[in-house]
Amino acid sequence: AVWLEICALSCVEESAVRFSFEIVCHGTVAQGCDLHIVYKPAQAWCWDCSQVVEIHQHDAQCPLCHGERLRVDTGDSLIVKSIEVE
Repeated sequence: AVWLEICALSCVEESAVRFSFEIVCHGTVAQGCDLHIVYKPAQAWCWDCSQVVEIHQHDAQCPLCHGERLRVDTGDSLIVKSIEVE
């Protein structure tokens, strides 16, 4: 099995990942392998309320003060968290 972490601002579509994964595994020892996907929100610093906040999309407002001046710190990655081989 393969575990992926898709962050909110990664611009990665789950359906595209699942489709591609099935294609590249076809005809290999990985055929039939389970794919587990976990979503992780992005973290940003709000300049208006001076708080670290979670956001889930580009052009988001601060969920605390609704300010629009955010500095994105994390959340634009796709990470392979684990691969299990038998």
